[in-house]
This record gives sequence, structure tokens and C-alpha cells, in this order.
Amino acid sequence: VAMREMIVAQDVAGRKAASEKGFDYSQALKKSGITWTNDKLKLWLAHPARLVPGTQMSFAGLPNRSDVDDVVAYLDTLK
Repeated sequence: VAMREMIVAQDVAGRKAASEKGFDYSQALKKSGITWTNDKLKLWLAHPARLVPGTQMSFAGLPNRSDVDDVVAYLDTLK
């Protein structure tokens, strides 16, 4: 993972989706109105296209629910 992505991950919870400068977000994500809560992050990490139809993420999601929970728990430690 690149340093830029790690720095961004440090304060993702509570942030509006597509609000971090320097990234090329899809129009769907920009218009989603999402604020990243743990529940929204879990949905995103499991199935990005289900949460935001039309997203252009090349990431298809984490198939294992425990992996999703682990990532969100890790993000919680970065608050």
C-alpha cells in the first residue's frame, strides 16, 4: 500500500466519500452523499458496486466477512 493511501486511511471514519483531494473519484461516488461510518465501510469493503452503483473501483470487494471486520477494526485504531 502506498504511503498516500495509508495517510488517507488514518481519518476515513466520519469523512464524506470522495472528499479527499488528489484522487480521481467516479461521479457516482461523488454524488453518493455517503459519510463513512463503520457500517458504510463494511458495505463498501464487501461490495463497492452494490453500495454505489456506477462506481469505477477496480476493487471488487473482500469476499470474507471476517476480513471486512478486521479492516474496519484496523481503521478504528487510526482515529
